[in-house]
Amino acid sequence: MLDSSPVSQCLDRRSKLFGFELFDLFVVFFTMALLNFAFSRFDHRFLLVWLPTIILAVVLRVLKVGKPEHYLKHLAVFYLTPKSLSAFALCRTSRPQKVSNNLQGVTRGY
Repeated sequence: MLDSSPVSQCLDRRSKLFGFELFDLFVVFFTMALLNFAFSRFDHRFLLVWLPTIILAVVLRVLKVGKPEHYLKHLAVFYLTPKSLSAFALCRTSRPQKVSNNLQGVTRGY
């Protein structure tokens, strides 16, 4: 017989852990790691590391209600990309060619 395994019926469901998407958890834990690195020598490092991280997690949880999947990642890409977009990419591999102003033999149609 053919071996089969159960498959989830909803394949486009968000991957969530504790109500956060994986990228959101990465942002929260990366923030915690940076704050722990920066404030590791202070006496009140517990408050300086955990309090902003918990506030960030709560703000992310509240602001992302009703937002589409991967909203935070797309928001970061939106703000980090150049604001002027073009349909044609500049060719960086070749040297720029000199444009000549020699219009001999060209007739103007007006």
